[in-house]
Amino acid sequence: MKADYDSAEISVANRPDNTEGSFRALTDWSIGNDPGSLNGIPIPSSLSFFKYIGHAYDGTGFGSDGAPDGKVSHTFSNLAAGDYSVFVGGADYFAQDIANPNLLTKYGVTGTLLAGVVPEPQTYAMLLAGFGLMGVVIRRRSYGHALHTAST
Repeated sequence: MKADYDSAEISVANRPDNTEGSFRALTDWSIGNDPGSLNGIPIPSSLSFFKYIGHAYDGTGFGSDGAPDGKVSHTFSNLAAGDYSVFVGGADYFAQDIANPNLLTKYGVTGTLLAGVVPEPQTYAMLLAGFGLMGVVIRRRSYGHALHTAST
């Protein structure tokens, strides 16, 4: 069975008319695969759905990263636990101006993705229970030490 790809029949049937491909950079989109089989069991074609969450670009305009420095950074907050796909691409629109002497300069894209781990509520509960247990141990030791001192 082939992976999802843009010219699969189901992809072509489910993308907007008069478009060149299924991928939509700033909206939800879907792409699919052809039917196949796995260990002799038929598998029908199916679509993968991608929900647009957000984007970032270099510069100071709306939706930009706020710094026209040739680099783009952005933080997406409040994401639920799950699997995410990150698409990285780019274009230097100023370099596409015919009057630009660097018109034939090639540009590359480098991406770094940092995913912060947020502790589960159970982790906080265990931490608080541990602190409580430490408090009980310290209190018992203090109480035992006070009794020992008083009896001597």
